[in-house]
Order: sequence, then structure tokens, then C-alpha cells
Amino acid sequence: MIEHKNFQGAGNAAVDTQHFQVIAEHDSNALDLLAEATPFSKAQLKDFAQKGAIWLNHGGKKAEVIRRLKRTLKSHQKIDFYYNPRLLAQALLCDNIQARLVADYGAYSLWFKPRGMLSQSSKYGDFQSLPRWVELRSANLFGTARPCWQIHRLDRATEGLMLIAHNKKTAAQLTQLFEEKRIHKTYLANVWGTPQVPKWSNHQPIDGKSACSHFIWQASAILNQSPISRIQITIETGRTHQIRKHLSADGLPIIGDRLYGDPQTTVDLQLSAYRLQWLCPVDNIERDIQLNERDLTLIEVAER
Repeated sequence: MIEHKNFQGAGNAAVDTQHFQVIAEHDSNALDLLAEATPFSKAQLKDFAQKGAIWLNHGGKKAEVIRRLKRTLKSHQKIDFYYNPRLLAQALLCDNIQARLVADYGAYSLWFKPRGMLSQSSKYGDFQSLPRWVELRSANLFGTARPCWQIHRLDRATEGLMLIAHNKKTAAQLTQLFEEKRIHKTYLANVWGTPQVPKWSNHQPIDGKSACSHFIWQASAILNQSPISRIQITIETGRTHQIRKHLSADGLPIIGDRLYGDPQTTVDLQLSAYRLQWLCPVDNIERDIQLNERDLTLIEVAER
């Protein structure tokens, strides 16, 4: 039995995304079922699987990405294939955007995620997210292939430091440290305007949930005849777009923020996660990694 769902993408530049769902009536080869249910060749389907667009549906349990389609599906098992033509047309090892290894601790590693790279996957594919990007290149990077687990997130438009685990135990340990707020991220942002005080906090709830951000003014300058400032930020909660929303609410929108600032701007979002502090789960050493100004792509703001 085959169910085919088709959704039209939203936005001005609409993308025809499609959802194919295949249900095995008896023990069947996954590749054969998908080839019968979709207009794609087996070679294309294998490529889409490597890109993370094909999922094994476990009912109420978490779905599982299928990388290899030679597996046999049992009766009544479901496969979901989420097709985004614009995304899946890109090469598996496309290097238009490249992450940078900052430190390797064996069981996990620290990376600089550039703007434009996803920190996590979507149902339409994971090959352009940082964990999968590293995983696909791990044999060349580390001398041996390593699996990769996402530990925390950064907005696609935000650059900065991210931890990637290479085994389930370390992934669980690092995730627990984040949940216990024992991993500390510090951000830098360039904003329009000048704050009225050098230090302040914003406790404005976001989407009905508590949120807290702390800000420290560092410097101010003039850009295009308008005042700008460099702000250091720490957060106690990690709500979606928290820093961007809080600064905008304070009358200091981040330069390059098309959502909460100027929608017509052509400047990249001026927000960087430049410092990370944590207790290493491997050797129990306190780690403190801070990027230099030259490592970031922020507009320079000279002290006033």
C-alpha cells in the first residue's frame, strides 16, 4: 500500500516539496518499494537516503533516518520520504560553506560553525547540518570515520562555537551538562544604537516562557552616519531567537537582523557565539575556548 502526500512550499520563491509515504504490505525491500512509489531512479533514491531525506517511521516512537535502502521492511512498516528539490539537488559533499575544527578531544570535538550552515537537521535532509557535514568528512579530518551527535544549537544566521560528540556516552554527558547549565556560551553582537546603561538584563518572556539575557556594552562607533555598539551577551535560557528578540525589544536591533530589525538589510547577522566554557567529560578539566576578533566576521567597532 502506498500513500503519496504532496505539499506546496510557502513564500515568494515557492519550492514544490513532496511527502511520499510507503507502507509495506509484506516483507519488502525498501529501495524497491520507493522506486515503485516515486518518480525517481534507484540511484537518485540512494543519494537522497545519504542526504537524510528518507525516514523509517516507528509509529509513536522517534523516526529513524535510513542511509542504506537495501534493508528489508517488515509488514506494515512505514517509510517517509521528504523531497525538497532545491535542497536535494545540491551535492552531498558540497563545500560552499565550510566549518572549521577548533579542537579535537577524541570523544568529542569543538567546531566553528559559519553563518548559513545549519546546526541541526530537518526532515528534508541533514547533509548540510554541522554534525552530518563533519561525519561525512571525518575519515579525512581525523584519520578514521566518526559518528557525530548534535549537542546544542545555533541559528543558521549565527556563527560560532559548537560541540559535536562522537559516541553516545559522551553525547549524553555533554547534553546533561547543557541541561544542568554547566556549559556556558558567551556571544558578541553589533547593534544599531547606543545603550543607556553599560550593563542590563532583559527578563521578557518569549512565546509564553520565561527568558533571561544579560548584556554588557563594550564599545560604540558610527556606521553609515548611525551609531552602532558592540555588546557582550550571556543567557540563562535558550529560547528561539532569544538574543535577537530581547535586543530588538530594548531598542538595539542586531545589525543584519531581517526578522527583528531592518528587513531590507544586505548585511550578515552580526551575532557570534565566540566563547564556550565547560567541564570536559573525558578528563574532568575545565575548558575555556575564546575566539579572537580575527576569527569572527563581525564589523569592527572601535572604542569611543
